[in-house]
Amino acid sequence: MSGAIEVAQRAETEIEELLADMFAGEHDDNEISLGFLSTANGQVMQVQLKVTREPEDFLEGEGVNYDFEL
Repeated sequence: MSGAIEVAQRAETEIEELLADMFAGEHDDNEISLGFLSTANGQVMQVQLKVTREPEDFLEGEGVNYDFEL
């Protein structure tokens, strides 16, 4: 399994605690680092998981439940 998949799979175990902390603290968002990846040319990237209820922070995208009205 690639390092990228391993890092991304951490989201599955982290999401509930991330949300619980967000709601308990009444925060508008919460985020966590899932890990780091290195590219072939030596650059380092951090993979992050962020939950936000701030519409101005929403990313554009596609997928299930993406089309909704604010």
